[in-house]
Amino acid sequence: MTPFILAFGDSLTEGYGLAPDQSFASQLERLLRGRYPQAVVFNAGLSGDTTASALARLPRVLTTLKAHPDLVIVELGANDLLRAIPLERTRANLDAILSELKRCRLPVLLAQMDGPRFLGGFGERCSAMYRELAVRHSTAVAPFLPPNVLGNPALTLRDRVHPNALGTAWIAQAFLPAVETALEKVSPPGQRERPHSVLRVARAKLARDIHRHQSYEWWGVGTGRSIATIDRIARGASEFRTRIYVGIARPSVGT
Repeated sequence: MTPFILAFGDSLTEGYGLAPDQSFASQLERLLRGRYPQAVVFNAGLSGDTTASALARLPRVLTTLKAHPDLVIVELGANDLLRAIPLERTRANLDAILSELKRCRLPVLLAQMDGPRFLGGFGERCSAMYRELAVRHSTAVAPFLPPNVLGNPALTLRDRVHPNALGTAWIAQAFLPAVETALEKVSPPGQRERPHSVLRVARAKLARDIHRHQSYEWWGVGTGRSIATIDRIARGASEFRTRIYVGIARPSVGT
């Protein structure tokens, strides 16, 4: 097996303040190559991402991939907590992300972001949210941050929040068993049904939509521009992207 893993997350995945080869994705890739010599972990982390912004960019990430992921690591929610975003919104966004990945038949490993202990009951609800979503979507889940990393000056940058290279190594090493277990449950390519092309599915749906409505106008996003062709939106798009963009479009009148 030559696993191709999509690491989809925020700064903890991207490697904020670190060299590219020190990021979580890069360090996890090196660890995996001890068992899978040609393993690839694609870094789709973006610093500052909340679950809402990650939800919005998921279609673009999926449709620019050059290989079908054998596993998707979803690491999100820390920025929601820092910004005091209501837990219900975080749950809804993660639910939508997992639903789309499931629709695309992509195996998922959900990274559980545990709330700090000083948050008491709220922190416990944060942890429980991930476990509940994993059960709902029949996906694997594992804690992402080992104890005593955040706030540790030896393992974090000066902000005491983002892990440094050593802290990231700790995270990757601790998360490795969960990744290996998830990969073991993925059937070999010849034994599993390959998903339909995301692009093909999206174009088919867009064709149906545009057949019903000769043209659309953007609204709610401040551009006012018409969507002239299917490919303008559908090139590399998924049905999920269709729901985001075409779902907020309305038929043009008189055009």
